[in-house]
Amino acid sequence: MALFFILIIELIAGFLSSNIASDKGHNATSWFFTGFLLGPLGLIAAAGLSDRKLRKYIRQIGEKQDAIPPEKEDKPVPVSGEMFEVHLIPPKAILFTFFYSLFRCSFNANTSLKGFEY
Repeated sequence: MALFFILIIELIAGFLSSNIASDKGHNATSWFFTGFLLGPLGLIAAAGLSDRKLRKYIRQIGEKQDAIPPEKEDKPVPVSGEMFEVHLIPPKAILFTFFYSLFRCSFNANTSLKGFEY
């Protein structure tokens, strides 16, 4: 009986989350599952979403009044990896760090650890 009650609450939270998200211009399906899995917390998260429809409407009003520069229609889509600079750590540096930390914590004769002072 308790499981049935919890399931009903989760379904209600899922449907309400999806309705709120779709009213604000977000994906309703993903927010249904978020609301279903998180329950009332998912509902609170959906209520805190930004309103995409309102933003678009306000932007259109601002562009008509020349208060905001028009948004470019042909934005270039970034290719994978262009948005972020990727810095790979060379394998030699990883091995050096591993062995340095391994030998830094050496054992003495009475098997107490050195190097773990906090």
